[in-house]
Amino acid sequence: MTQRNCSTSSSRLHARDYQKLESEKWHYPLAAAFAFAALAMMPATARAQSSGGSQPNLTGPQVSRVQTTKPAEVENYWTAERLLNAKPFDIQPALGSDGRPMAAAQVPAVTGNAVKSKGAPPSAPAEARQSKVLISQSDLQAHQAEVQAFNAASPVIPESFSPIGATFTTSRVFPANATTNYPYSTVGALFWTDPADNSNWFCSASVLRLRVVATAGHCVASPATSTRAAHFHTNFVFIPGWRNGTAPFGTYTARWATTTATWFYSNGSVPNAQDVGLLVMNDRNGYKIGQYTGYLGYWTNQLSSNNVTMLGFPCNLDSCELLEANYAQTFEYGGNNTYIFGSNFGGGSSGGPYIRDFGVKASGSLATEGGNWLVGVNSYGPVNLGYLYSGASNLNSEFLNLLSYACSAAGTGGC
Repeated sequence: MTQRNCSTSSSRLHARDYQKLESEKWHYPLAAAFAFAALAMMPATARAQSSGGSQPNLTGPQVSRVQTTKPAEVENYWTAERLLNAKPFDIQPALGSDGRPMAAAQVPAVTGNAVKSKGAPPSAPAEARQSKVLISQSDLQAHQAEVQAFNAASPVIPESFSPIGATFTTSRVFPANATTNYPYSTVGALFWTDPADNSNWFCSASVLRLRVVATAGHCVASPATSTRAAHFHTNFVFIPGWRNGTAPFGTYTARWATTTATWFYSNGSVPNAQDVGLLVMNDRNGYKIGQYTGYLGYWTNQLSSNNVTMLGFPCNLDSCELLEANYAQTFEYGGNNTYIFGSNFGGGSSGGPYIRDFGVKASGSLATEGGNWLVGVNSYGPVNLGYLYSGASNLNSEFLNLLSYACSAAGTGGC
């Protein structure tokens, strides 16, 4: 069984310690999950109607849940204390003796035609942004001092290559204001609650369509082979451009969540063949989130041989408060339609995008360069154990069906 990691401290920031992280088994108290079971077992047509969208033409099952809590209540829920104390969500594969992931059930790698669609830069005027300070500087400084003291007591500084041979380069995104410029602006912090025990968690995510945000399936729902135990998370708030407790584009709540059946009805182990989740976000002041931040393109079946830019908020780097970039080439097949890349991204980076041809297109460059294609989302990695790599599911037809389903729920102009 795959384990999820969290620090014994109430603060997510203590997850920086590679050696002292403790694990707890996936747990799904049935009483807390019964409320979600009926919707999870609804047929696809009924689920789509309940979300206010028409039923798309699907070739496989998806699962979804309407987020019923009012946006203002969700925003009020996320106080500075809760934001600081949300734990980084991090699931790890079972490892072989050589440190490589072991898949519980093997699924062959995706083959066939690749499908892609372009992204776009922001279209809303800059003055329409509503920046927020979510954590005061005094609270943030006190928290960072606590983290620094903790790290000084137990320093672990790994080399910039994996023991299995995967190489990478990791860097804080700089200069500071770059995170509000496209395409960095599409990436943000995702906070949510697990209703099974009312615990608060933290992931990374990115804007994929005008109203749609992409992340890992495990950041959207807790799976189980029993439909009574599998359930969706709640209180989603996405903060694009998250930096030191500020929200330069404001905060965005979700009105609808979906993930693949491959994840939702699994036993929670990784590698998982399609650990992907999507959220449909509420608009703010008449603008869709993608109009403020821009949105990424996507390209399926691209992980087998590629160079990617990974972005996210790993809590082993800069206390989860700054956007980090990891640059790596496909290292090898990770099993179950996943591929692994050298990486120093720890807990908190789950759901962050893997992007092909990242950046601004230069004059005279190749046709796909600057396309900012999402080719995967961060799914797993044993970084805290010293094996420096991360893995992602290779986007396939199930992802395309999922996106079609989400675009239906997003309504007119949502994609």
